[in-house]
Amino acid sequence: MHPRNPYINPPDFASLADAYPALKTQLMRLANNIFTIDFKNELSQRCLTEALLHRDFNLTIAVPDDRLCPPVPNRLNYILWLQDILSATALITSDSEAQNLLGIDIGTGSSAIYPLLGCQSDQRWAFIATDVDEKSLDFARRNVQTNLLDSRISVVKSDPTGPILLRVLQDDTLLPQGVDSFSFTMCNPPFYSSREEILRSAEAKEFEPTAVCTGADVEMITPGGESAFVCRIVRESLEARTRCRWYTSMLGKMSSLSEVVTLLRESRIDNYACTEFVQGQTRRWAVAWSFDDVRLPDSLARTHSPALQSIMPPRNTRHKAN
Repeated sequence: MHPRNPYINPPDFASLADAYPALKTQLMRLANNIFTIDFKNELSQRCLTEALLHRDFNLTIAVPDDRLCPPVPNRLNYILWLQDILSATALITSDSEAQNLLGIDIGTGSSAIYPLLGCQSDQRWAFIATDVDEKSLDFARRNVQTNLLDSRISVVKSDPTGPILLRVLQDDTLLPQGVDSFSFTMCNPPFYSSREEILRSAEAKEFEPTAVCTGADVEMITPGGESAFVCRIVRESLEARTRCRWYTSMLGKMSSLSEVVTLLRESRIDNYACTEFVQGQTRRWAVAWSFDDVRLPDSLARTHSPALQSIMPPRNTRHKAN
C-alpha cells in the first residue's frame, strides 16, 4: 500500500459508523469489543465505500446494484502514485500547467471514483471521464453533480467501436480554457476476455475471495482481456505522443504488465515506470509511460519485487563502488 495512504492501517469501524450511521447495521462484533464488517456481503461493502468517502473525502455517491462498487483504499493507491509522478516531473512544467492538471479517466464506471477522489485530493486536478456504458455514464454524471464538481469533471461517452483514447486526446473542445494538453491518463481496464475466463480464474484460486465482486460484464470483460486493452492504449499513444505527459494504467495480472512492457520496449519507449499495489491479499500493478525526456527517480519508476526485475525500466541512478 502507498505509504501516504491513510488506510495503511485498518479503519476503526466503530468510529467510522459513528461518522456514517448507515454502517452501524453492518457491523460485526469480534473479541475485545473490536468491530468489523462482512467483506463477502455486498451491502456491507457498499456501505463501507460510502462511509469512507463521506467521512474522509466529503463525497456522496450512488452506485446501482448491478455495477462495480469500488474499494476506496485500492483506488486511492493509484491516485497517490499519480500524484508522486506529477510532482516528480513538476520542475519542467510551466506555471500554467502546474496549476491546471487535466487527466483522462478511461472507463470511469458508475461511481466516477477516480475523478472524484482526484479532485478532492488535489484542487489543481480536473478530469475528462469516459465510458461506453449508458447506465454507468448516467450514474457517473449524477455523482459528479451531487458533489458539485461539474466545473472540474466532464463525463463523456466513448464509441465502443472507435479508439479508446485518441479521439478524446485530439478533441480541443474538451480542453478547459488556458489548457493546451493533458497531464495524465488513468485506466482500470476490464480484467477478463470472457465470462469463461472469469469462471476459470475463480476456480484456480487457492483460497476463497475475501470480498464480493459486483461488476457487470461491461466492466469486467473486453476482447483479449486487460493486456490487449492497455496495449491498444499504448499504440494510440504512439500517435498522440506529447499531447499527454504521462499515460498510465492499472493491471490485475502480473502477466499483463509483462505483455505491456514488452510492447513499450518494442515501440522504443524506454521512459516508463512500474509499480505494485498490495492491499491485504489483493495485488494490483500499474504502468506509466511518457514521450518526454524527463525521467522519474528509480524510487518511483522501479519496484523491488524480485519477480518483476526483468521488466523494470533502465536505472536512472548509478551507485559508485567504494
